[in-house]
Amino acid sequence: MVQFNRILELTEIPKKLIVIGSGYIGLELGQMYSRFGSEVTIVEKACQIMSNEDPDVANDLQKILEEEGLKFHLNAEIEKVEEKDNKITLNFTKEKKQHRIEGTHLLIVTGRKSNADSLHLEKAGIKTDDKEYIKVNSKLETNVDGVYALGDIKGGPQFTHIAYNDYVIVSDNIVDEKEGSTEGRIIPYTVFTDPQVGRVGLSEKEAKDKKLNFSVVKIAGKRITRGLESAETQGLWKAIVDKDSGLILGAAIIGSEGGEIASIIQMAMKGKIPAKDLATFIFSHPTYSESLNTLFDGLD
Repeated sequence: MVQFNRILELTEIPKKLIVIGSGYIGLELGQMYSRFGSEVTIVEKACQIMSNEDPDVANDLQKILEEEGLKFHLNAEIEKVEEKDNKITLNFTKEKKQHRIEGTHLLIVTGRKSNADSLHLEKAGIKTDDKEYIKVNSKLETNVDGVYALGDIKGGPQFTHIAYNDYVIVSDNIVDEKEGSTEGRIIPYTVFTDPQVGRVGLSEKEAKDKKLNFSVVKIAGKRITRGLESAETQGLWKAIVDKDSGLILGAAIIGSEGGEIASIIQMAMKGKIPAKDLATFIFSHPTYSESLNTLFDGLD
């Protein structure tokens, strides 16, 4: 009989864990259980892990995880999952070939579905989008005057820090009678693998899609001074810079404290500090942040 449990409710370490989905949750939990002693295989429909990220960033993290022992099957079309005699069998097609893998446990992390239908929104006349998330404007107000929606229920990036900032905006609008808005909001996130992936702003792909005039600067982890001193040279730092304004459009940081470095870049973006200025800022030594000098020194 199939038993459905939440992964963090398990009282034993899975011997062989199959993970369907390679977003940040699948990668974080996959690495965690691999370090606990599980044999972990991650199966993904897309051609890369972290499908919204740039290929070079995704490939760099995948290589790091593979060196730890995690296995990956990308471009995998799952056809059937079976459970028999306490074994999970997953059948999938990859490059027009049939594949079959077995595990003791299966973790499905392919996304989340809105549960707004349980609120009977139609009775209040509140509109939802085609994925059943509540529609809001930049003030987080629904189509019904005086009714707001915040957090995951409105769709978009589903992170705790976004929900908190939503609260700030709604509080400004309702309590303090200010003009709180999501317009111009710079949204960061961190994938808490080891090493971390810190992301803020546009990726290279997104900049191309917007047809922006931009430069790309990158340095490998082995050029991070603090990383060398700490024997943690894995990873990649990458930033996108607007050629016309000289301002930073976005960045992805794979490395120790990647989220913290992305936050520094986020503040530079918010403060409209030109990227070239970060090439000459004085950061204390030895810190990870001082390698922002090295990263942005690569600008033309």
